[in-house]
Amino acid sequence: MESASGNGGEGSGSGSGGDVINLQNVLLRLPGDDGEESDTYQLSDFLDDEGKSSSIKVASYYNYEAFRNRLFEDLEIPKTAPLYPPLESGVINITNAMTWVVALTQIQGDSITLVNDADGLALVLTTEKPVAGQQEAQAPPGQVIQGDQALVPEEPVDDNILIRDLGFGWADIDDGLWKQVCQLFCCNENATSIRVRGMNVEIEPYQAVAIYKALEQCISGSASFIIGDDVGL
Repeated sequence: MESASGNGGEGSGSGSGGDVINLQNVLLRLPGDDGEESDTYQLSDFLDDEGKSSSIKVASYYNYEAFRNRLFEDLEIPKTAPLYPPLESGVINITNAMTWVVALTQIQGDSITLVNDADGLALVLTTEKPVAGQQEAQAPPGQVIQGDQALVPEEPVDDNILIRDLGFGWADIDDGLWKQVCQLFCCNENATSIRVRGMNVEIEPYQAVAIYKALEQCISGSASFIIGDDVGL
């Protein structure tokens, strides 16, 4: 496995070279059974009409339902079956449209590890849940992978100290939502500020939550939203 680079050439090592992955060039690969050849899909095949007319291809333009329909037709994979990337990839499990967009956003941000071979950059997916400890998992600097992709940090992370101690309303978010936010931004759960690729300043955790919820609104079909933080936050 090599860390992906923006131009599809040699891997960039840490994934911090500043390049942005072109999702149009990414392949999705599902290994065949009993040594059979892998089934490979070009991500660009699932671009929706809005994406086709846009000069900038963002993660939300790729149709999750169309991808799952293809997997069902070709491989008889149930549409609700989770899709698991390798532990060392740093990509979250794909279980629905929301996690699909988060996974593609991680890929586009060049913060994860893809297979880089003669065919191009590929994300390997399987319906078999990987078991932690079977292989050494590598996460990008500052990232902690959660759930069945858990990586133990050098120092134990306390249970959301920052979230618990904050006194205003947005601190009421549940642990599951906060973990998804941290996975999207590739940050530690106790981060007090978050760096976003393309921005010169870091954002606050509550701003990251607002961005995540706005993205969630768009994916769910609600094209409009309001971020109404109190003045001065």
